[in-house]
Amino acid sequence: MENLISYDGAPWMYTVSLMEFRGDRVAHERIYIMDGWDAAEWRTAWRADALVDPPPPPLA
Repeated sequence: MENLISYDGAPWMYTVSLMEFRGDRVAHERIYIMDGWDAAEWRTAWRADALVDPPPPPLA
């Protein structure tokens, strides 16, 4: 899964959760949390002009 998360009003951070299932239960979950970053200049040709995802919700 891909998620956005913010703790105590801090800036939004990106997360990726990898889940392993056994039957209908989660057997193992690994969560990675990271800051966003701009693409390298050499990737300019593949960069989208518009945001692909909607912006994150405002912080409370």
